[in-house]
Amino acid sequence: MNFIINKQNKVPIYKQIVQQIEESILSGELQPDDKLQSVREVAGSYLISALTVKKAYDQLEEKHIITTVPGKGSFVLPLKQEVVKSHQQSEIKSLLNDALELAQHYNLSSNIFEDMLKELTEEYKNAEIRKN
Repeated sequence: MNFIINKQNKVPIYKQIVQQIEESILSGELQPDDKLQSVREVAGSYLISALTVKKAYDQLEEKHIITTVPGKGSFVLPLKQEVVKSHQQSEIKSLLNDALELAQHYNLSSNIFEDMLKELTEEYKNAEIRKN
């Protein structure tokens, strides 16, 4: 797996690693039981501290996304459904936030924005009904 590490980014490097591994897992690029690069390999390849990479891997372990087997390495765990749903909801919320920022940029009133959301919600509900 290749990382895009931006040392100028406000997001800490360990979080950039966590986010990119999570995205790779959710996109299917990384599958359950895939072995991740070792902490030392990542640190050496990207000229970052091994402690930074370890912090990222520890955080992924705490989230039950990977497991580390001493002497063997770190491996991707099967995703729990709540992890997938949480990611999906975060992604949708981010897009809605982008829409809100655009509405504010265009000086759209909150009433009009709310009406637009209600209309989209109705369309969504109708699509669900047709699907079932």
